[in-house]
Amino acid sequence: MEEVAKKRKAFVVVGPESSGTRFVTKLFIRVGLVEPLNNIECSNSDFLKEVISRSRGKDSIVCRRSFPHGRRKDMWDICLSDIRDTLIVYGFDPRFIITIREQYALAGSKLYRKHCSIPDRPYESIRKEYVFILRQLTEDINFYLLSTSLLMVSPNRVLRSLSKWVGFDLNTPKNTSFIVDADRKRFKS
Repeated sequence: MEEVAKKRKAFVVVGPESSGTRFVTKLFIRVGLVEPLNNIECSNSDFLKEVISRSRGKDSIVCRRSFPHGRRKDMWDICLSDIRDTLIVYGFDPRFIITIREQYALAGSKLYRKHCSIPDRPYESIRKEYVFILRQLTEDINFYLLSTSLLMVSPNRVLRSLSKWVGFDLNTPKNTSFIVDADRKRFKS
């Protein structure tokens, strides 16, 4: 009987700006995954080829994409299925993690950091960004919805659940000591 080659996993962390994509990516890096490049700039370009070339010899990688990055209009052209298809061609098993953050805290962070895709209208920005991402989720895209707000207040519970889905332990002291409640400051009176 022939042994089936084990595919490398590529975890792609996706969400609106200020939803915790960078934070979640750091949790993967802290347990040894490589983030070959900082951000996915486009879906089926030389960028993904560069990610893949820099990840040779690694079992799994993590990369992230905030939508839309820096209010750039071309960031609305990124298609999750294109990212998935490119990663599959290069021998990866792509898995998408969609970051979801409590709306009031997300709106406050977007205003503070000037991350609104519709300037000074955070709630409209949030709606537009999540609709854009969620409309792309189809049956053939392997995804996990991750509440970063719940992660901040109940890290062990969330990391145990996420660990089961990714297939390795993220619920480590190194990670749990790194997690702080960044939403708390948005709710001060």
